[in-house]
Amino acid sequence: MSRASQKRKLTNGIRHLKRAEKKACGESCLSKTQTYEWYKAFKEGREEIQDLPRFSRPSTVSTGENIEKIKKMVIENRRVSVREVAHEVEMSHMSVRNILTEVLGMRRVAARLVPKELNFLQKEHRKVIAEDYASDGAYFEGDKINLDE
Repeated sequence: MSRASQKRKLTNGIRHLKRAEKKACGESCLSKTQTYEWYKAFKEGREEIQDLPRFSRPSTVSTGENIEKIKKMVIENRRVSVREVAHEVEMSHMSVRNILTEVLGMRRVAARLVPKELNFLQKEHRKVIAEDYASDGAYFEGDKINLDE
């Protein structure tokens, strides 16, 4: 049952409202608690049937800006601790840890943050080298391959 129809039936009382809602919607109706909360809100003079805007914290701190800050700190000092990074960027320890492991693909080995596979610097370096080789075909001209049978 919609909030608008709840508002219309406000004059009939909560029991009639709940009964009508159960008849109209079956098992997919609002819970008893939610029905009482909406009933109370409309009875106190609420006019809007849409949810009111909520003020809350952002759902994630893994923004591009924060990821770049963390990446820069790790590039400058591989031995920096997760706690130090978290304090510097003013984020929680677990958020920084998730960015390092999940987003940047790094892990800690012997007190250093190292990539799980290739890190972003190595990937960029390989890309530059491959582009150089592709643009300069002369590199492969002198190479001879001998095969024995």
